[in-house]
Amino acid sequence: MSSNETTPTHYELLGVSRKASGVEVASAYRAAKQAWDPQSLAVYSLYSHNELSAINHQLDEAYRTLSDPFLRARYDAALAGQEPTGPAAMGTPTLSEVSPGEEQMAQEEAPHELDPALLEEIEQTDCFDGPLLARIRQAKGISIEEIADRTKIGRNHLREIEAEQFSRPIAAVYLKGYLKQYALVIGLDPDRVLSTYPSLQNHGNWVG
Repeated sequence: MSSNETTPTHYELLGVSRKASGVEVASAYRAAKQAWDPQSLAVYSLYSHNELSAINHQLDEAYRTLSDPFLRARYDAALAGQEPTGPAAMGTPTLSEVSPGEEQMAQEEAPHELDPALLEEIEQTDCFDGPLLARIRQAKGISIEEIADRTKIGRNHLREIEAEQFSRPIAAVYLKGYLKQYALVIGLDPDRVLSTYPSLQNHGNWVG
């Protein structure tokens, strides 16, 4: 398995599309800076001064790049060749990339003996919420520890995914990555899980 670590792009950090106008970028930047203001009571007790400084620095860098046509063109060209990789932003635990071959292997290795009623629920559900994911995991005899060992996702993050209660905001891009790997380990279709997991519906750039 690759040891690369995925970080959000500047667009993902600001919560805008790659076709966003300069006005949209500026508006998103102002909203993000307000949300992550070190003086904000919403984040003051959840993050250290150093963490908030790092977050604001990354937001500043994202805006500096996307608001400058020349820098943005260079950045877009780099994205077209290879997505930026490196240490996870803002202290969020990183996730390993999964190749197509590894996805197939993970699905094949997952236990498949399920109660018919649960199997029918899986086939018909239009909502893979945290409690349902937990029931499927338990029915397949897969422990939180096993998923953590195979994906390198922290146990607390996995428990929060199942409870859909996050101790502090998490970047949506990371949550999607975590859910994809979780789904693969327990033998579910990642696309179905990502498209129906409640905490990812109608979200902004952050969840929690």
